[in-house]
Amino acid sequence: MTAQLLSPNGTFATSALRRSLLVAATVSSVALTACGAHSSDSTNTPTSTPVAGQLNEAAAQNRIRQYLTETLNALPPGATLSAPPTEVDGKKPEVDLRNLPAAPCDGDLNDTTGPKKAQVWYWLKGVPSGKTGDYFNDIVRIWRDRLWNVTPIKLGELANAVTNDGYLLGVILGKASDADGEDGLALAGTSPCFPNTATGTATPLPTLIEQR
Repeated sequence: MTAQLLSPNGTFATSALRRSLLVAATVSSVALTACGAHSSDSTNTPTSTPVAGQLNEAAAQNRIRQYLTETLNALPPGATLSAPPTEVDGKKPEVDLRNLPAAPCDGDLNDTTGPKKAQVWYWLKGVPSGKTGDYFNDIVRIWRDRLWNVTPIKLGELANAVTNDGYLLGVILGKASDADGEDGLALAGTSPCFPNTATGTATPLPTLIEQR
């Protein structure tokens, strides 16, 4: 069954938007798993074992939030990061993006004992009408200016960046399904892997992050 996601204004996302977001989540998972698969002697890779071994779920989640907040602060005034609502009109989405659990690094959802990675997802709100594409490009530029490894996955709609300490960030533009709709932007991130024993330390993330 296709996961049912929510749009930035709190309504259920269109099928086109859902497809964009689900592709983004899949690509991010695959990319981070691939990075984490490097052997420990690959010291030039940002997700080498020594870095990941220092993490727990709370620290990883907070680091992702820090990077997304810094990205937000570099955008034009008026933008905010908003957590997806947990339900709309009494209905819960099939994927609770507000409370994403630590995910298995190997992508196997049945793996309950192996290494995990933290996940964080926010909607970008306060984008002026018709400027979604410009903000997408601004985010990519911000990440490139930091000398992070930016990879365009789908031109103008999905791009990933790997930070110097091995966090994978993604910017996702979900296309509206009709001419009267507004496109949506989301920022997401996953962490390097940490031991399964380091999960369960995270606290609820803020539902709204404003610029400073």
